[in-house]
Amino acid sequence: MHLVNCGGNAGLIGRSQAELEQVLSRMFDALAPGGHLVLNMDNLAKVVRRKLRFLPLRPGPAR
Repeated sequence: MHLVNCGGNAGLIGRSQAELEQVLSRMFDALAPGGHLVLNMDNLAKVVRRKLRFLPLRPGPAR
């Protein structure tokens, strides 16, 4: 694959360190040489603390 996209925190939240390493490793293994991995990570602590249903969009380059 040329692109692997993990939306939200779906593949990463609530996992042990070993499970997290395995999930990320599988994502990288699925990539073709020169492919891209896109992780969209919401600020889950902020969402829970403020009881937000949606976070506002932040246009601009990735940091």
